[in-house]
Amino acid sequence: LRALTSVFVALYLVLFLPATALFDAMTHWCWHTIIPIATTHLGVAGHRVGDAVAIFPIFLLAASAISLTFGLVRAARSVRRLITRDAVGRGPADSVIVGGPDVFVAAAGFSNPRLVVSAGALTQLDDEELAAGIDHEHGHIRRRHRFVVLYAEACRALARFIPGTKHAVSQLRFHL
Repeated sequence: LRALTSVFVALYLVLFLPATALFDAMTHWCWHTIIPIATTHLGVAGHRVGDAVAIFPIFLLAASAISLTFGLVRAARSVRRLITRDAVGRGPADSVIVGGPDVFVAAAGFSNPRLVVSAGALTQLDDEELAAGIDHEHGHIRRRHRFVVLYAEACRALARFIPGTKHAVSQLRFHL
């Protein structure tokens, strides 16, 4: 809803605001009208300023979408690099074992998600805990939570200027 609100506000500003009487009154000015001392025309008309102001939200949304795209590409590369660089071998339930003392079991990847288990998890968790963690992560993969998170991040990028958006996405991630 926040992303839709942002998109609709931007569309309103581009499509409907220029047709209003208020916009027309605000853009019909010249510098010599505002500053009577200035007798020369400076070449900046109110129409150009008004058009720039009306189109500015679209540029903000586009910049947010581009930022999201670069962030996703950067995150995908770093996950791929982490798995290939730190991979020790194959683990239980067709998972990839990565080195390190930290305990974690995670589903990593977007188009072809893989289960990642740390060496610390293998040494510190008993068989039941490890199986529960693996089943939990397989549930994320089967339920396609990665697509829900991607959609939420896309909406967050579009609605980043609405207060509370970041908190809403963090709450969604928590509940997933």
